[in-house]
This record gives sequence, structure tokens and C-alpha cells, in this order.
Amino acid sequence: MRNGQVIHEESVGFEPSSVSILNDEEIAVGEGSPGNSVRIYGLADNGITERKTLNLTGACTDLAYSPNGSYLVTSDGNRKVTLFR
Repeated sequence: MRNGQVIHEESVGFEPSSVSILNDEEIAVGEGSPGNSVRIYGLADNGITERKTLNLTGACTDLAYSPNGSYLVTSDGNRKVTLFR
């Protein structure tokens, strides 16, 4: 959102369960069941591009980047917390 206006919307083929943004560079989008993954998107020129997928053991229930952006932590429906670098 810039000046109160939406700058981009993206339709995805899954049900997003959580999102986190990192320094205007990328966003992580948690995927609920049955996908069991986190999709990482790059931000550029009012759009997003999928960069990679991180697989989890269950549906993503939450995620967050560390304050310095070095880590991404996720939790899933199988009571597992995973730290990615």
C-alpha cells in the first residue's frame, strides 16, 4: 500500500495461512493444508515473482523473519517449529 492505495494483488492457487515481509525485498507466504509449504516471493516494480518453495511436515500455521532477516521460522500443524537460513 502506497499513499493508501493497493499497489498489487496476486491470485494464488492455494489458501494462504500467514505472510511475512522482509525489507521490501521478499515475502514469505505460508500455505495451509494440503500444500504444507512456504512460498518465497521476490518483490519488484509493483509485482511479485515466486523464487522458491520450502516444504513443511504439515500445514503452515505461522511464520516470521528474524529482525535482521537472516532467518525464517515456521510452525506447522504437526507441532513442528522449523528454522530456515
